[in-house]
Amino acid sequence: AGAKGRMGSLIARMVVEDPELKLVGVTELKERFSPGEVFAEGVRFCTGLKEMEEKPQVVVDFTTPAGTMS
Repeated sequence: AGAKGRMGSLIARMVVEDPELKLVGVTELKERFSPGEVFAEGVRFCTGLKEMEEKPQVVVDFTTPAGTMS
């Protein structure tokens, strides 16, 4: 979560680069990405977990406290 932010994008890139991990999606506020925008190959931006085609086993939340509660 928070994949357009400095730390969120860094963490997501580290997951993409690790062959033992699989990034299934990234979330961000709808105002911060364009419809259909892709973060990495096969990984698109979503506004929430329900939009992801594959459900994650782990969620790393690097948003603000208000974003975490929404």
